Amino acid sequence: MKQIHILLLFAPFFLFSCDDDPVVIETKLPLTLSFEVNEASAIEHESGRTDYAFTGSETYSLNGHDDLKDKLDDITYILGKSVNYGLSGLSEGDTINHLIVSVGETTMEINTPDSLTFTSNGMLGGGYAAFGEDLMEDKQITVTVKGTTRKAPMNFDVNLELLIEAVLADK
Repeated sequence: MKQIHILLLFAPFFLFSCDDDPVVIETKLPLTLSFEVNEASAIEHESGRTDYAFTGSETYSLNGHDDLKDKLDDITYILGKSVNYGLSGLSEGDTINHLIVSVGETTMEINTPDSLTFTSNGMLGGGYAAFGEDLMEDKQITVTVKGTTRKAPMNFDVNLELLIEAVLADK
């Protein structure tokens, strides 16, 4: 009988002593790529239309991120949630008719019939969850932006924000 009382005394500890939920840090990785489109990048089409190409890339390292740089060894999983983009520096009348954003091995293409203008911004959704695996493995990721415009010269920035969730190991 005494054993049952002892078991009943400790039962609440066993019932309610479950593992803590893992610590998840949701954060944004900001990145800006600047472009200068000039006439030397002209692409002539059979139709007579001329486009001007641009391309650029940069590597984002978690070592430089304030929320994560001291926790790199504790990260067990990174989920890439989305990529937000915005254009800045375009003048009224400037348009980008084709834009490709690659985050690691994952590529998203924006090819709008009305072209992207100086007011364009939005989210590149689905398919970007995979970049979290690349980021987890190397603790850095290369982002490449390329596309075409309808005129040159043009100067503008593509502002990107990679939204991620980093799961930390239980301590």
